[in-house]
Amino acid sequence: MTDDYLDSRPRHWREWAQRPAFGLWSCTDSLSDIGMLAGVGFDYLCVDLQHGMLAPADLRHASRLLKPTFTTCVSRVAWNRPELIMQAFDFGAELVIVPMVDSAEAAAAAVECAAYPSVSAPSSGRAPTNGGARSWGPLWPDTTLLPDAANSAVGCLVMVETALALENLDEIAATPGLAGIYIGPNDLALSLGFGRSTYLDEPAIHDALDRVAVACRSNGIIAALHCSSPEMAKYWADRGFSMLTSGTDTSLFATAVSSLASALRGEQVGAPSGGY
Repeated sequence: MTDDYLDSRPRHWREWAQRPAFGLWSCTDSLSDIGMLAGVGFDYLCVDLQHGMLAPADLRHASRLLKPTFTTCVSRVAWNRPELIMQAFDFGAELVIVPMVDSAEAAAAAVECAAYPSVSAPSSGRAPTNGGARSWGPLWPDTTLLPDAANSAVGCLVMVETALALENLDEIAATPGLAGIYIGPNDLALSLGFGRSTYLDEPAIHDALDRVAVACRSNGIIAALHCSSPEMAKYWADRGFSMLTSGTDTSLFATAVSSLASALRGEQVGAPSGGY
């Protein structure tokens, strides 16, 4: 990445709306690979704990590798369960992506796990609590933030990837405290009955993605999209998405090795496959 790009990057995910953030997805079981990717210069790296090979405890080591860089540590948890979401934040994730959220109620439950109860001290002397339900469990005093600081530093995105979630899109996007909506286009296409079709060959999928961008913009939250190519990422950045996953480490590695082998054999190099 160019020096101009690196110098212009927002330093916090809350600023991504000012300029689209481009990131990588990690499914590998190698912390060494994550350490290498941390130095490339992407805005974020997502450690996939749903379909990836790392164990949840490894997220702590991954976040340590990312901390000295400007690359935000993101993690997708396996499911919308409080202990999984809270643990991901305890292990150092700054953004947590929660899969298969179909309703505003499910989105609110996920968001609640991202925040500690917020304590205020009004003139009456009482200190009512409000906000989230995250439990206090700091493991590393050198990096643990106090509750109010932590509430400002981290956020929760939910995945809209089913026909039911798309039907409830406006209500989900309006969930108080939600950081953003992340689209998994493969599962969304499957749920809508379009199989492996994409926005390039199915207008309904294109329209669905446009709807998400509009709903997120209307609510001032991040519109995030899993992309299968740089061209796809740039196209949807121009249409309102502000967080764009532009490659997956396992696919990038396999494609690079396959391309090298094909070149050495004098074969035509095929286009990389899409998906995660």
